Amino acid sequence: MLSGRSISSISESESGNDAASIVSDGQPVVFNEDETEDYVIDYNFDISVLPSGGKLWYKGFRANLEQLDLKQYLEKHNKIVFDIGIDGLPIVNGKLWPILAHLTETDNDPFIISIYLGSEDPKDPEEFFQKYVGELQVLFAEGFRIGGEVNDVEIRNYILDAQARSFVKCCIRHNGYAGCEKCVVWGDSRDNRMIFEDLDAPLRTDESFKN
Repeated sequence: MLSGRSISSISESESGNDAASIVSDGQPVVFNEDETEDYVIDYNFDISVLPSGGKLWYKGFRANLEQLDLKQYLEKHNKIVFDIGIDGLPIVNGKLWPILAHLTETDNDPFIISIYLGSEDPKDPEEFFQKYVGELQVLFAEGFRIGGEVNDVEIRNYILDAQARSFVKCCIRHNGYAGCEKCVVWGDSRDNRMIFEDLDAPLRTDESFKN
């Protein structure tokens, strides 16, 4: 964590060593010296207007990884492993949906992979995930190169709330009549609540989940 300060807020009078020192001692992954010396990070604003509505800024994995010194992390883990978080946030007159990645087994804050901004929740998961999936497919197949060494990239966990899970899985939301992701229980709407009483309903199969 940058002790409450962003890279852009560091005074030009501070040396590269001083800039690096504001990274907490308990954090094994720090900004590369090249980045802290310049105090400016090019985020390469890739903003797309989605056909179904809203805009998507995609920063990606590589742009984040290139700003980190992963030497100690890779000496310990021998590969780059992420947890991914996806959630929707209400804002004034709209919705914000970030995709965040956390480098596992570190104290680092999560970093931004992409941000969706629209007047309502994203409608099309293929549009929302197109660049994300495309970049991951390349990283899974080719790894992430640091110097002359290629390092494997993995996703350990996806951390999603109920609404995000239904969006990602393209299934009915948790408050729908068939909203259970695990079994085929049919809900009963009472007093503006969905009640699921059958605790022994058959489990969903792959085929029944798709349909």
